[in-house]
Amino acid sequence: RVLFRSLRLAENRYNPVYLAEMARHQVNQRQYGSALGSANKAEQHWARLPPELVFAKKAEIYEVQAAATQGLLYESEDEAEQLELVEAAIGRWRRLLEHGQRGARADITARAKGEITKLEDIRRRIQ
Repeated sequence: RVLFRSLRLAENRYNPVYLAEMARHQVNQRQYGSALGSANKAEQHWARLPPELVFAKKAEIYEVQAAATQGLLYESEDEAEQLELVEAAIGRWRRLLEHGQRGARADITARAKGEITKLEDIRRRIQ
């Protein structure tokens, strides 16, 4: 509730920290479309982040974008849409993987690699 109230304030509407937190909450609530919108908005405003938060918040944003896209894939029943979403999800997990590699974060790269492997298997089955 505090997060929702904070985002209602005009000065916080474009705050990437709050937007990333909202996106994380939304993906955890399986509100994938909303999560993707919040994460995309957070990404648009990442330059407002203090330098010490840039790497961590960008990783969070990229992870939420990937997870939300993957969630949309799992909800979809349309084969053409599924193929489009699996490609988009793989691309987003790859972006997180590259970000994790740049920051030498084994935990981030391992998570991204695991999801990419899972999605590549799904892609083979739906093609």
